[in-house]
Amino acid sequence: MINGVGAWINGGPAVKTLSPASDTVAAGYYAATTLSAVDADLAVANIKSGVTIFGKAGTAISGGAVSDIARHSNDTDRTCFQLAYAKTKETKVDTTVYSVAMRIKFDLMSPDVNAAFGKIYRNGVAIGAEHTHVNDAGVYHTYSDDFDTSAWAVGDLIQVYSYGPNANNQPMHVKNFRICYDPSAAFTSQDP
Repeated sequence: MINGVGAWINGGPAVKTLSPASDTVAAGYYAATTLSAVDADLAVANIKSGVTIFGKAGTAISGGAVSDIARHSNDTDRTCFQLAYAKTKETKVDTTVYSVAMRIKFDLMSPDVNAAFGKIYRNGVAIGAEHTHVNDAGVYHTYSDDFDTSAWAVGDLIQVYSYGPNANNQPMHVKNFRICYDPSAAFTSQDP
């Protein structure tokens, strides 16, 4: 083509569009774009660490599975006097979470025969099952839930909320808040 002169086909400009559905590139004139604009999946987080594709150095570490190996623990004993769910333990995600699944555990105890309740939250939203500690005064029980963490991000807050209708004004206890998975990411304990 001569600079400044365009081609027309069937009454319109002859501009071709790349497609993420195909790796075949037909001959022709293309509007200026980037490959990641053509296919948003061409992102560093989707490219294996140590591999560079079209100038994008990958950061993804594949794999990861639920495990009972604690990669982060926030073990201090925290108490809760609330009659409705209140944040008792909190851990912040410090690096990209490369594992696709995690097991989150915590120990819950009621000091008397009244029930104690605990649940896992992410960013203040309940994501875990309600766990009930009942009729075992003064004894800690471990509860756990498994989560798909593919949408978790740096800065997310993983929390344990608890409560207990305690007639004797004694607090519920939560400790040993543990995040178990493989491979590792970084977290920081930051209880309220």
